[in-house]
Amino acid sequence: MTARSTVGVSSPVPGFWLNPSHRGKGVTSAALKLAVEFIGESSIPNLTARTIPENTASQRVLERAGFTLVGRNVSVVPSGKEVELLNNQRSTQV
Repeated sequence: MTARSTVGVSSPVPGFWLNPSHRGKGVTSAALKLAVEFIGESSIPNLTARTIPENTASQRVLERAGFTLVGRNVSVVPSGKEVELLNNQRSTQV
């Protein structure tokens, strides 16, 4: 699994990708739970996560981790394409 966090203006943005041979085993959910706990020990009140509408697996992971959909926007991704993104957020205070 690879993970990265981009600190946004208002909250960190965790990102995740998991090798297909390890998907469906709860690995990403467990890692995201640890990230929420770790960030919760800081003074950062929220995490924001983004997915494309077609990525229902990531949306389920985010839902299970307590994220809620807070909006949609169009953004330019690293490939240079404009895509619709679903913006999710959750409090880091557990």
